[in-house]
Order: sequence, then structure tokens, then C-alpha cells
Amino acid sequence: METEECISQPPAKIKLNIRAILKGHKDRVWAAAWNPNGLATCAGDRTIRLWGRNSSSKWVCVDVLDGVHTRTVRSVCWSPNGKQLASAGFDGLAAIWEKTEDGWDCVTTLEGHENEVKCIAWSPNGRLLATCSRDKSVWLWEADGPDDYVCVSVLQGHRQDVKFVAWHPSGEFLFSCSYDNTIKIWSEDPYEDDWACLCTLPGHESTVWQLSFDPTSKGTRFVSCSDDNRLIVWEEKKPKSNTEIKTYMPESKTLAAKRTLYGVDWSPKGWIATASGDNSLRVHSWEGIERKSGSSKSQVDAKGMEVESATSQEGKDKKSGGEVELLPLPLVTQALDAHGQDINCVKWNPKYEELLVTVSDDFLVKIWEVCEEKKSLGAKNIVKAVTSEGNVEKKRKL
Repeated sequence: METEECISQPPAKIKLNIRAILKGHKDRVWAAAWNPNGLATCAGDRTIRLWGRNSSSKWVCVDVLDGVHTRTVRSVCWSPNGKQLASAGFDGLAAIWEKTEDGWDCVTTLEGHENEVKCIAWSPNGRLLATCSRDKSVWLWEADGPDDYVCVSVLQGHRQDVKFVAWHPSGEFLFSCSYDNTIKIWSEDPYEDDWACLCTLPGHESTVWQLSFDPTSKGTRFVSCSDDNRLIVWEEKKPKSNTEIKTYMPESKTLAAKRTLYGVDWSPKGWIATASGDNSLRVHSWEGIERKSGSSKSQVDAKGMEVESATSQEGKDKKSGGEVELLPLPLVTQALDAHGQDINCVKWNPKYEELLVTVSDDFLVKIWEVCEEKKSLGAKNIVKAVTSEGNVEKKRKL
């Protein structure tokens, strides 16, 4: 039994309100990415949809990017300057899109992975792209001209499918999450002129689906989510000498859902949002965590979910010669059954900190606002954009 617990009831004063329901995708929606001018989503219908507000402030689909990927589009990511969009798909391709006078065009494709590409991520300075795949590898790509990219490194080390990649805010390190239950940290080896695995972080008991950095920590803290239904907050362990390897240690562990946690995102406010296979959206708080011994009692949440003890020896992490309890994150608010099926991704809006987006197997994209009772950003009632319902069929997650 882990040293963790779930809060039985979130504070009543904080609510999650739906601000828009975006319809149009004809299959499972996998991922979403904000930019200053709107939103990009991708789905099993082999398309990318771009969303924005019209003159009436209603959310509508402003463009559909298709004709390149021949299978599911699994991941989308905006370049740091917001002028390019990268996508990755189950057809083994990654693609780079740019806006022209006639709309959005695919200017190049990145080929090389032997199997589905699960995620794509631009480095903070926009110089490198990282992709990861079911073929167990991570590839690094570098711009070689206006519309051309070359592979500069193939990172091997994971024993199974690599689900997700994320850059450290400094751009000096790359993090990868895998079906082998681990997170790996990669860095450039100046002596070998290549990238290598710096360290491996065990801690989860099943597939690690995603991670997200605390945007206020300058890369010293991040949270990961897993098929074991748990969140782990990791804190950087400062090297004591030049020969000691950079690594991270668990600081908090939370049983955060009834089923798989597929997505997680950390906001500047210290809120950690999760997307889960129990169809629910939850928001936890890092700022509210109590760094002291918890109680030993078990709790039951609002839907009868048994909560594990907060004082067992198994959840204690030995650090600096002592034992530190991995206390759980407080639950700020939740929307149970926020979607009709699994929620695959959640992302905070970078401009409006109270807004976030979720995407789901139910073909829908939803925009939410976190607000206190009788307090709101002033958004209007739910806006329903162009529709295309379709039948929702349950499929195995890849």
C-alpha cells in the first residue's frame, strides 16, 4: 500500500464550467495544442483541426489540415514562434505545416521510424524536433534549410513503446516516457558528439503516458502520470560534485483516478490538471500540499473509490539519510464524467490561466474554465460549433 490518498471532496467554492464544446472530428481525438491565436487538435480521422473565435466570440473550426497522414494523427505541437505546426501519426510520419496565402500547407515530412510515431515536440529554441515511436526509439531532428530537417541522433534505451517526449525548459535535456514504466533523461555528450541517456527514473508501476514541468520551477520540478492511476511529482536532486549525475527524486505520489491517467498539465498557478480513462477531469494543487506526516486513515471519495493509506512504509522515499513521506496532492476541483469516454489530453491555455481544453474518445473537444463561485472570466454560455456526431466505438489505446 502506497503512502498516498485522494481528497474525498474538493473545495465547494471552486468549479469547472464548460465554456465550449467543439464538434467536427469523426473519430477519437488524441491531442490538443494551444497557440496565442487559437487551438489545434488531432484525431483518428487522419485530420488536424484548427479552432478560433469568430466575430461573435464563438469557437469555430477555421481550417482542416488533411491529405498527408494516412492513419491516425496522434500528436500536434506548435513551434516556439507559433508560425509552424508539427504533427505525428500512426503512419510512421511526422509533418511540418506552415500557413501560406492559400491556407496551411505541409512543407516537409520526416520519415525514418519503423512504426507509429506517438509524440512530437519542439525544443524551446526551435532548433530541434524530437519524435518517439512504438519502435522503442526517440529521434532528434535538426533544421537543415527553410523546409528541410535531418536526423541528428537516434536514441535507443527504452525496452518498449515510447509514448511521450518533452524538453527541459533549458533545452539541454530531453525526457521520454515509456510503456516500460520508466522515464529517461537524455542529454548531449560533448565527448561523443551525440546524445545519450543520462539517467532512468523508475517509480511508476505501469506505462508512463505523459509528464509536464512546473512552469515556475525552471525545470527543477515536473509531474508524471501513468497507467497505474497515479501522479508522481519529481524534484531535481542537486549534484554534490561534478562527477555526480543529474537526477530527480519523487516528492509526492497521488492516487488520482479510477483508471489510467492519459494526460497531465501543470499551470503557472500551481494547478495540475489530469485526463483519465474514468472519463473525468480533475485539478490538483502543488501549492496546497502539506509537507508533513499525514494521517493513517483510509478515505472514500465522492463515487465510492477507496483511498489508500497515507502512512505506509512502502511509500516512504529514503533521501539524504532519512525517510521522507510522499504525501498526496490536494484535489482542487473535478468534473466527473466530463466526457462520454476516455479523456486523452488536457492542456492549460498559456494566455488565460483559468482556461483549459480536454479531448476524448467521444470525438469531442471541450473548453473549460476554472472559477470560484459567482466569479468568472465573463465567458458566455456554452458555444456549440460545427457538428459531426458519428457513432463512438471503444477501441484499444495505442
